Amino acid sequence: MTYLQVFRYVILMPTLRVVWPPLASQFIATMLGSSVVSQISAEELTYAGMLLESRTFRTFEIFFSSPSSISSWRRPSRSCSP
Repeated sequence: MTYLQVFRYVILMPTLRVVWPPLASQFIATMLGSSVVSQISAEELTYAGMLLESRTFRTFEIFFSSPSSISSWRRPSRSCSP
């Protein structure tokens, strides 16, 4: 086997098999915890609340439950900055 074949089959493939699931989980956690995704979900949730309010005329029930939905989706940040 050549050096590149050894690297590909002996080193790279087993390493990717081990590293891929945690790497994918880290990417998903980063996307869920980012402010961009939180802002998009808050805007979509507000739009859905406004749509439900226009159909049912239950303003207080809808908009009092929306912040609890947003806060349950957000996880605490692990950053050290205040």
